[in-house]
Amino acid sequence: MRLIIEENDEAGAYVYKTVDRRTGEVISQIPREEVLKMKERPDYDVGDLVSTTA
Repeated sequence: MRLIIEENDEAGAYVYKTVDRRTGEVISQIPREEVLKMKERPDYDVGDLVSTTA
């Protein structure tokens, strides 16, 4: 396994990827691709990922 840290300028965040050295396949990514895409939406607001109401 190999850890790759990339800066995502569009989302304003760092992306941490665990990659298989032999195949180049991304095993895991934090934050996930779906979260990065969500942050790019014009209607995104901080806290959209977590509901704090009971």
